[in-house]
Amino acid sequence: MTGRTRFSDKALTKVVNAAASSVPGVVTVTSSWADIGTRSYPRCEVRSDQLAGVVQVSSFIAVAWPSPATDVAARVQRSISSWVTALTGLRCTQVNVTVEQAVDAGRRVHATEVARAPDSPALRPVQVRRAGPVVSPVTARPLRVRVPETRPPRPLTPVPAPRPAPLREVARPPTPRLRPVRTPLAAPLRPVQLPPVAPLRPVTIPDVPAPPIVLRRPRPLTPVYVRGVRFTPTARQGGRRVR
Repeated sequence: MTGRTRFSDKALTKVVNAAASSVPGVVTVTSSWADIGTRSYPRCEVRSDQLAGVVQVSSFIAVAWPSPATDVAARVQRSISSWVTALTGLRCTQVNVTVEQAVDAGRRVHATEVARAPDSPALRPVQVRRAGPVVSPVTARPLRVRVPETRPPRPLTPVPAPRPAPLREVARPPTPRLRPVRTPLAAPLRPVQLPPVAPLRPVTIPDVPAPPIVLRRPRPLTPVYVRGVRFTPTARQGGRRVR
């Protein structure tokens, strides 16, 4: 049997993200409508040439804090190359890993835990069941096909059309005779003489001293004596005043 196996970019992206997520210290971040503007991790960009059997990967990850970010990125690089070759048969010529975020994971990831992580995926053998006996399919009895009957076409009834009206000639009025328009000759320009500019004369302003302002000394206030005033008491009776 001849043929060729081709992997879509979506399938390669899933393999690369699964390889990055298998490394201890890599945090999976899923974006949602509640957090518009956030990015999901891990994510990647894949460029493949499947005729040549090679692929280039750029992976973007978020690491747990605290964790050895350099060791985690190196382990992700090796895991992606191993997973792509083991699952697709393509050879990774370039794997770029970018650590874009550090997320508080609640526990510390040690370098020994990252070093013990396997690079290759844990593949399970494919188990094929023994084929059972071939049974001929039982089909239902075919239905009887009936040919639809069509009515004979009815004869067409001619439709009388009125005679077309005769065309009448449209008389066009004669074209008016154009009369030439005469414009007067342009008058010659005459020079305009301006009077000579009179020279400016200096203006002398006499230096007149300002008259002094003399303030008078305020006069002392004269006391005013008020003589004694007699008050006559009054009383009210029936709404009237009585002295």
